[in-house]
Amino acid sequence: RGGEGRGKGNMADGEAMSSEDKIKVAAGFIMKAPPGEVKDVVKDARVLVAEDALFDARLPAILKEYNEQHLVVATGDGAKVVLCKAGAVEGGKYIDPAAMRLVTVDHATASITASEELAESQRDPKVEEVRAAAQEALGRYAAGALAGG
Repeated sequence: RGGEGRGKGNMADGEAMSSEDKIKVAAGFIMKAPPGEVKDVVKDARVLVAEDALFDARLPAILKEYNEQHLVVATGDGAKVVLCKAGAVEGGKYIDPAAMRLVTVDHATASITASEELAESQRDPKVEEVRAAAQEALGRYAAGALAGG
C-alpha cells in the first residue's frame, strides 16, 4: 500500500522534521511533563530540537502555559503564588492576593523575581472579604491536614 495513510513529513518517508514540527513535538512533551519533572523534560527536548534558537525564543511561552495549566506554585521574595490564568495580569505578572502584591515570575524556574504593591485599581473590595475568609479557613485546614501546612 506504499505510503497510503502517511502524513506529509512522516519520518518513514525519509524526510526530516522541520524545525517548527520539532518545536511542536517538544512543546507537547513539555506540556505533558509530570509535576516536578519539567526541567528534565525541557533538557531532553533541547536534544530533540538540537538547541534550536527558535525553540529558545518560544520556550518562555511554553513554560508559562505549562505553569498555568499545572497550577505550579512560584516562590520567592517571601511569597508563594499559584500560577494560573485567573491570577495573571498584563506584562506576565501575577496577583498575590494574600499579600496584596503584584509579582513577576521567571517561568523557567517558577520563581518570583520581583514584587510591587497592588494598585488600588487592581483590588476588588467586594471580593476581598470572601477571599480573606476562604484563605483563613483553608490555612487552618492545611495546617492540620498537610505536612508543612
